[in-house]
Amino acid sequence: MTHPYWPLFDLVIRTPRLEIRLAREEEFVDLVRLIDAGIHDPAVMPFSNPWTDAPAAERNRMSYQHWWRLRAEWSPDNWSFDGTVYRHNQVIGVQGIMAKQFGALRAV
Repeated sequence: MTHPYWPLFDLVIRTPRLEIRLAREEEFVDLVRLIDAGIHDPAVMPFSNPWTDAPAAERNRMSYQHWWRLRAEWSPDNWSFDGTVYRHNQVIGVQGIMAKQFGALRAV
């Protein structure tokens, strides 16, 4: 299905086991549940910004703001694609890719 206004919704990577695509806003709830279940060993902080240590309500708000910001600030030159990973139509993770100064650097 072609989205008339946001073509990134049409970008889908499929393998026999997985699908990666941009989550729709109504699927953010599934992503928050996954985050709330724990996404890394609590004894190790893999992120430079320790956002997973924030209280649940704050962490969930920040997550929504992050996903909205990625879309609001998207441009051909500076972009980020947080592909939600699905297995059997269930959210199991996120794989991101981003580029800064893509037109000049041609690197992601």
